Amino acid sequence: MPEYRPFRILATLLMAGSIPGCQQLEPEDSHVREAWNQSYADQTSGKADSVACSGITVADQGDFQGQVILTFDDGPNPNTTPEILRLLREHRNSVDEAAPIEATFFVLGKRLHGEQAESMITDMVADGHLVGNHTNEHFDLRRLSTTRARAEVDNVTNRLAELELPGNYLRFPFGSAGCSKVALVQSMDYRVAGWHVDSADWCFASSKGGVGHCDRRTFKYVDETYRDDMVGLILSQLKLHNGGILLMHDVHENTKDTLPDILRALDDAGYSYTNLNDRIALPKLNGQLERQWVGSLCGPEQSCYFEHGGEASYCMPVNVDTQAGFCSLACEGYCPDLAGMAPTFCVALDDGQSGACIPQSVEKNTFCEDLPGTQTTLAERYVGDSNAPAKSSEVCLP
Repeated sequence: MPEYRPFRILATLLMAGSIPGCQQLEPEDSHVREAWNQSYADQTSGKADSVACSGITVADQGDFQGQVILTFDDGPNPNTTPEILRLLREHRNSVDEAAPIEATFFVLGKRLHGEQAESMITDMVADGHLVGNHTNEHFDLRRLSTTRARAEVDNVTNRLAELELPGNYLRFPFGSAGCSKVALVQSMDYRVAGWHVDSADWCFASSKGGVGHCDRRTFKYVDETYRDDMVGLILSQLKLHNGGILLMHDVHENTKDTLPDILRALDDAGYSYTNLNDRIALPKLNGQLERQWVGSLCGPEQSCYFEHGGEASYCMPVNVDTQAGFCSLACEGYCPDLAGMAPTFCVALDDGQSGACIPQSVEKNTFCEDLPGTQTTLAERYVGDSNAPAKSSEVCLP
């Protein structure tokens, strides 16, 4: 099978200069170039926390037992979405003819107004599809302030609430996230939904070389075998996980026109369909939303992936041999607290040279019993250059 590396798409979408159906973006837009390059860098960095901080990588990596999750971004579009809904409604999978296809549509808030939009959303729900949050304007959330990013998400959340729909899943525009923005949307009770298979349908929708052809000058990271074969490109990636989440866009005419061929090819290859809320197929995606904070357990297999006040979290090892420990932040005088978690205290651990946020010994961590290798210890506050008063507190220290 020809080699295909789906995450290379991220860098190349930038080179194309525009992303049809998402935003018409100019190639000289440095912010767009940076967003896609950074997304690509995150996926190839090899960092232990890259999955937790990614808007693309899905924690569930298969085997998906031949199940495919169809997802469509950037709509709804009155010119294409209704036909896509009809095709999904009328198609019957050869594996289970009685089961209709249920997909997930990640919608833009700016497209959710008016009777036409409401009618399309009503049809989605009636057919059993999920409606996800793709933000209001399709901005790069990683580059926005926390306040603006929250507003981008809230706008869609509020609109979905007006339509009596829950907001459970969010897909980051450009797949550009980062630790702080992932933590933000998780704090808003969203599960971050990336993808396993990129159809590159935006490239096949380009007029360069003819619609249905993915020109190398537009997108070079498609094997030459598939330059005129979007269906083959999809199938080649599905083999890697024996199924998985497939990314498409319901705003392209060519995607609408090719969808029957895609569905037939999936049938012929023996694939069946499920959706993002399938807890058996995607247990990690649908598990308890993890809220990391100071005091969360960490180690070689679980890094810390949140920020506060510009400070990145890190794993403070408690066990020298295993490197197991808990998450901490650098501090001077004061430490932040998070509702539902044990309060924190700024303590000096290196002969008074710098401070670290440490969980206080309280009932919420069973007086340090929930942090193996620590015990309740009376410690003095590290003041540093702050104006914090001297204070002592019982904290969880090795």
